[in-house]
Amino acid sequence: MNIWIESFLCNLIVYLVFSCPIFILIKNIGVNTKRKTTYAIVASTIAEIFCFTILYMFPEQIFQCFPVREGVKNTSRFISRIIFICSSLNSFALIIPIFLFKKGHKKRIITLVLTKMITLVLSFSILLKVFSIETALFSVPCIDLLFDIILIILYIKN
Repeated sequence: MNIWIESFLCNLIVYLVFSCPIFILIKNIGVNTKRKTTYAIVASTIAEIFCFTILYMFPEQIFQCFPVREGVKNTSRFISRIIFICSSLNSFALIIPIFLFKKGHKKRIITLVLTKMITLVLSFSILLKVFSIETALFSVPCIDLLFDIILIILYIKN
């Protein structure tokens, strides 16, 4: 298997494990009202920052848990530093669309999420062809940040 694919899979597993507290908070708090949604955003952002700080401080120890080649572990650490740059804002990307979807903005949210995915795939593909994979990886946090800003604006307006 390609070293980049193995590294992405390792990062996916780490990401899912570190995202569990956020999913639990969202489930327990609920996002029925704007007040509960704001509370869920604050609580999950704090939990996310805590979890991903652990990842930033101990990446060697975390990726040592995977039974893969040393090159995969090194590439996994590199990828995690790039992809998790905007990860502390994932609570916006999870909670605000749920809230707006419940408020009746279904078409707007579906269009926005699909636009994000298409933009991400296109920007990644273009940068991958023009530059290297290391450069193309920077499109992920940039698109995430842009999407989060749009979500925050929509949340404030509603």
